[in-house]
Amino acid sequence: MARAKSCRPRPSAHDVLGVAADERTCAVGALTNSGPVSPSEDAGPVSPSEDVVVADLNGAISLEGLAAYRARYAKVFADFPENKVVLLGRIAVGNVVIDHERVLRSPSAEPFEIAAIYTFHGDKIARVDFVKS
Repeated sequence: MARAKSCRPRPSAHDVLGVAADERTCAVGALTNSGPVSPSEDAGPVSPSEDVVVADLNGAISLEGLAAYRARYAKVFADFPENKVVLLGRIAVGNVVIDHERVLRSPSAEPFEIAAIYTFHGDKIARVDFVKS
């Protein structure tokens, strides 16, 4: 009998974000594998650029600039101090990384899923487009 292949993503050389593609806890938008990170701190292996743009996929831009980015995720931490993100999968092609994530605002909250599409310029996140379930 053939052994079923695991659907769990594995780290690879294409893991541009520098974290293993497994369960991780982080502030939404703060890409790290070291636990919760305040958006006012260094975001670990990856940081947004000074002129970062965040938008809904094929939709309006919801914020521009590092100060606005940090302010948004500081508010997320304030509103949802137990926020957790579970990385379900990752695809990396060129300077684009697409993460499929399950977001849990609190242990009692209903989880939801998103796709976060990160576009890089060098080693900085230049743009994030979100698809929400």
